[in-house]
Amino acid sequence: MSDRVDDLVVVLPGILGSVLEHNGTAVWDHSLAAMRRVLPPRRLAAALQIDEPLQPARLINGVHLMPGLWKIDGYGSLLRYLRGSLDFSRGNLVEFPYDWRLSCADNAVRLDETVERELTRWRETVPEARVSYLCHSMGGLIARYSLEVLGGRSTARRLVTIGTPHQGAAKAAVALSLGLAPQARARLGRFGEFLDRLGEVMSEFPSVHELLPTYRCVDTGDGLHTLSDVGLPGIGAHAVRHGVAFHRKISESIQRNGLRPYTTHLFGGHLHKTVLSVRHDAAGVAPLTTWNGESPRGDGTVPRFAAVPPEEADDLAVRYSGDRHAVLASAAPTHHALHAILTARPVRAYQAPEHVLALDLPDLITMGEEAEIEVEAEDDRLVLGVFGVHDESDESWHGPRLRPLGDGRYRASAILPRTGVWRVTVKSLTRVPVEPVSDVVVVVDPAAEW
Repeated sequence: MSDRVDDLVVVLPGILGSVLEHNGTAVWDHSLAAMRRVLPPRRLAAALQIDEPLQPARLINGVHLMPGLWKIDGYGSLLRYLRGSLDFSRGNLVEFPYDWRLSCADNAVRLDETVERELTRWRETVPEARVSYLCHSMGGLIARYSLEVLGGRSTARRLVTIGTPHQGAAKAAVALSLGLAPQARARLGRFGEFLDRLGEVMSEFPSVHELLPTYRCVDTGDGLHTLSDVGLPGIGAHAVRHGVAFHRKISESIQRNGLRPYTTHLFGGHLHKTVLSVRHDAAGVAPLTTWNGESPRGDGTVPRFAAVPPEEADDLAVRYSGDRHAVLASAAPTHHALHAILTARPVRAYQAPEHVLALDLPDLITMGEEAEIEVEAEDDRLVLGVFGVHDESDESWHGPRLRPLGDGRYRASAILPRTGVWRVTVKSLTRVPVEPVSDVVVVVDPAAEW
């Protein structure tokens, strides 16, 4: 039997990972090879120009790539795993395709609208539901902007980012500076010419500008510098400024918002040679798989350290795997980890309580009389409260906090609000595991007739 998930789960793909249509006809769907059967290369490049209105239709299931920039193994296996191992039969698994040419900020607005609509619908079934975001690559940037800048954090339960370039990726800088697949383009004939044109079109995408590295990545021989400081040939200053402003807005919002009401789960790769920086000198521009002489590696696309949000001090929280960027979202280890995250539950119920209480209170009191409630424990640092339930009416009563007297003793005086039989319980007011203790008290009215 599949485990049931009560939250709304939203899946966000990475760049290139959504089918784009124009008037109902697919412009981008699956791989370049498959698309060639739909549109000739020149028409494909023209159709992807940023000023052409396109509609996102669905997530791409198979392999999709832009040589020299990004490649992804599709989301068919991820979606099949989620639907096969978890119970989403009630309609709480939502796919979010988007126009990946546009700014992540623009797509975050659409995401916010989609989540508001879908969560309103879903809360008719599960009123206390919140939102879990499962994001691959650039999808994590969209979700972070939605949560922290647009306020989506208020309904979020968890954010999962898989290979997200939280600090950008030097590979994007190489693609913008040198074009797509620069080392192979010259020998590819007409396909190389097509890549030249596609690279020109791609260089105007705001989304690609937001993939540019915000960390020090340009090695000029006298140290490492940011793109803002020194730039690179072929990358317009407007592209760098746009990318920096996008990431800065997220960081400033996080700092202003304070403690997150949702949990964050990071996935990344750490074993593969990855473009970490870019050399720029008299000989030109060249990608480097080192950073200041070090080689922390990554997933083949996103550096190990860039898969970590800039507000984090280290990468201890990242779940690293041996998979490369293209297959991180379709890899079995990732799927198993997502299952555990989405079905996470409190463990206190499975643990033996650390503290046992001894309770002393009277069996019988009169209406208006204070009941002296005394408790003994082995620890005098507990925070305890007293509660009651009226046996006949099920009325609940919240009594006072018990005062610590030292040596593990606690005391409170309380007046029960009505006559009758009360079940009085003392329990912890914090998450410290304490076994609650109860007893029964009868409250009588001496003036009443019996």
